[in-house]
Amino acid sequence: MSRRLTLRKYDGSFRVPLSDYERWLPKQTAEALRLYGEEGVPLLVIEGEAFDLVPSLNDRDLADLIYQLDGDVQRAQTETDDRALDQMLESLAELDAGRGY
Repeated sequence: MSRRLTLRKYDGSFRVPLSDYERWLPKQTAEALRLYGEEGVPLLVIEGEAFDLVPSLNDRDLADLIYQLDGDVQRAQTETDDRALDQMLESLAELDAGRGY
């Protein structure tokens, strides 16, 4: 989990539904995270909470949690990569327009 947290390569504003993680979270933590509202919880926050949960989870729950995180991180990275590509293409188009192409 600590390696996962250091290798983050996605937009920190990427959000996930709290309902996807509630089964692993302590009740008080889930209630506090509801304050993020309907937009969901930042994945960065969920990853931090997941790190704290590791000692309290059995092997199956830990595997399920990591599987869920992997899917969400993959989506977040894809979205970040797509956004970066769009920005690069826009910049190239502006350069071409400025040169009269």
